[in-house]
Amino acid sequence: ILGRRMPIIGNFLVLPSSARTLLHTYASGWWPSGLGHGEAAPTGVALLAIGNILSLGHHGLLRLVLSIGPIVAGYIGVAHFAAVFRSDRSRVAALIAYAVNPLPYAALSAGRWGPVLVYGAFPWTIELMRRSSGIQAASAVTSSAGVEVTDAVARVGVGRRVRIVAVLALLEAVVGAFVPSFPLIVLMAAVVLVVSTLAARGTVESVAALGTAVLAALVAFVMHMPWSLRFLEQGGWRDLMGNGEQFGAHGLFRLARFELGRVTFAPLALALLALPIIGLLVARGWRLTWMVRSAALVLGFGALALASDSGVRLPEPGVLLVPAAMG
Repeated sequence: ILGRRMPIIGNFLVLPSSARTLLHTYASGWWPSGLGHGEAAPTGVALLAIGNILSLGHHGLLRLVLSIGPIVAGYIGVAHFAAVFRSDRSRVAALIAYAVNPLPYAALSAGRWGPVLVYGAFPWTIELMRRSSGIQAASAVTSSAGVEVTDAVARVGVGRRVRIVAVLALLEAVVGAFVPSFPLIVLMAAVVLVVSTLAARGTVESVAALGTAVLAALVAFVMHMPWSLRFLEQGGWRDLMGNGEQFGAHGLFRLARFELGRVTFAPLALALLALPIIGLLVARGWRLTWMVRSAALVLGFGALALASDSGVRLPEPGVLLVPAAMG
């Protein structure tokens, strides 16, 4: 991609010639998709127009940034999230595990931009929800009184939570303009994390993450009006899940390797999947709580990806595999 012209494949199509064309489409109230029909254009059209302006009309540069930028953003997001751990080895291991996952590179090779975009944004949503609940990494497995520490929590003020909701809503709105199901995926991730935390005898403050996700999704929905109202109409669930697009069945083994396209190191992903399982067996205290959260993301969203691959009306498997990769 870096050494040659950006290929035209899958979602990576040639953009319209000018920002004026995109803005006119967005403001016209006429969506030319298919035979054309009168309805609000997706917010992503306006965002692409802004990107066109910022890139000074260099469409190839814009497409390159939109392809590589999310992957780099994902690296940075994981680095921010892993900073909660006190060990440098844990931080580096988390970053390497996310960076070597073949999912975004396989998605690029298959021309699927949705998984790439979600790959870049999802670590930031997890970090924002963690901050809203105040969950930290403890300094020891047991307290000075010899009691096992299952979670460490810092107090979070109302003002800080409001700011976190605002940032998360903006992030969901931007990504949701191109992957409409993204706010729902974040909401499902919040449910998985809260349930797994409580199951591991972690802090009840984790419920704040779910509240943050709900409020952010509602704000993002309002920001996309009137376009988002189409999801409340008949056939709205199909549109929200990706307009019924099918990408061919991958099967359990390929999904377990995050193999959406051609990548040479996909088998490495099988080794990554073993890490949460090993962690559940050897971890104690607050480390065990974190491993339960990790395993819940892997198993929960892995099952959803398999269901989507089997034909259930859900987001495409590549998008659903991102939380599993984060786990």
